[in-house]
Amino acid sequence: MAGDAKTSLNQFIQKSLRKPIGKGDIVYTTQTFGTTYQSTVALICLEGSPQYAGETAATKKEAEQNAALIALQNHSDAVAALPTTTPGQGKKRKAGDAGLGLGGATPVLGGAAATGQNKLAVNNALSRILKRPLSKEDTVFQ
Repeated sequence: MAGDAKTSLNQFIQKSLRKPIGKGDIVYTTQTFGTTYQSTVALICLEGSPQYAGETAATKKEAEQNAALIALQNHSDAVAALPTTTPGQGKKRKAGDAGLGLGGATPVLGGAAATGQNKLAVNNALSRILKRPLSKEDTVFQ
C-alpha cells in the first residue's frame, strides 16, 4: 500500500470489501488532551465495527494518521494477503477497443462504396458518443 496511513487504510478496506467505501464506513474521532490529540478510528464497514486508538500527537492530522497506522498493523496479515494491483490496472486500451463501433482503425479508402462505409462508421461512432440517434444536422460531409 502506498501513501500515508489513512490512504493505505482506505485502499485496504476497498480492496478487501471489493467496493468503494462510503462516507460513514471509516469514522475518525479525535479528543484533545491539553496540547496533544488522540484519534480513534472505527471501521464501521467491517464485521463487529472494530475501533483502534492511535498514539497521541501534536496535531489532529497526525493523530488520525497514528490511529490509521494502528488499524493497519492490526490487519497486517490481511493487508499482506491482498493483491498489490487491480486486474487490468495500468493497461491502456487501443482505439479499436474504445467501444465506438469502429472495430479498430478503419482505413480511409477511395471510391464511392468505400466512402459510404467510412461515413457509416463515422455516424455510428458519433451516435455512440452522443448516446442518441443522429439528426441530419449532426454531421455534414463535404
